[in-house]
Amino acid sequence: MVAVHGDSVASGRRRALEGFVFRTLEVLRATHITPRLRRITFGGAELAGFGADRTGPNVKIYIPLPGQDRPLLPERVSSGELLWPVDDLCPVMRTYTVRRHDPDSCELDIDFVLHGHGVAGNWAAKARPGDLLGVTGPGGKTVRAADWTLLVADHAGLPAVATLLAETPQDAHGQAILAVPGPEEEQRLRYPPGFQVRWLHTGAAADPEPLIAAVRELSWPPGGTAFGWVGAESRVVRALRDHLRGERGLARQDTLCIGYWRRGMDEAEYHETHDNDRDDH
Repeated sequence: MVAVHGDSVASGRRRALEGFVFRTLEVLRATHITPRLRRITFGGAELAGFGADRTGPNVKIYIPLPGQDRPLLPERVSSGELLWPVDDLCPVMRTYTVRRHDPDSCELDIDFVLHGHGVAGNWAAKARPGDLLGVTGPGGKTVRAADWTLLVADHAGLPAVATLLAETPQDAHGQAILAVPGPEEEQRLRYPPGFQVRWLHTGAAADPEPLIAAVRELSWPPGGTAFGWVGAESRVVRALRDHLRGERGLARQDTLCIGYWRRGMDEAEYHETHDNDRDDH
């Protein structure tokens, strides 16, 4: 394990955000929900208190670098600052959805889509009990209450929609349109009786057009308020954001569109150059 301590390297370190608890969690078990989706259950003493001071659907995860048996997280130095290690020792950060949190059993589930590329997916494919991962959170925005809700996701956004559906009030109404490579990637979801769920099979190449077309062709109920949530590849997010606001007439605050990935660009580059196609609302 590589470690960094003290103030001697402070000049090469970045300040970390204050007010967040940085936790190191342990893999307890891992289960394949579908052939390409692996659920990892985390635990450990540092999970205590998770969610007590913050709410939201997401966490930031911190993946150890090769050669590290645990992620190197920020530490408080004598000056009082909370600093990251030097950049070449910092863990890789990604954003993931909390699939389940059970404070009684002190367990946290995160679902990872295994694409065969990407730092997080590759780590998850190999994760075994005892492996360590860093976490902060929870946080992030979620859907607003409305008379009718539209949830749209490709394979990468599916864990988020699965969680949203499971937490939706039983008297809610809406539609979920979910694109996965094939029928083997469909999963049993829990959702209110007033929701409809439609699966699309877009192949291993994740053709974005069927998902875009399905939303554009969808019949909306007349009257009432509506909210649209989209979590998918960048092209889908951009096209459907324009559609929801321009053609469907939803106000900016009645949509939440997040790019989970961008074709031809790795995760870090997409975040740095496009901020995952997020917009404030």
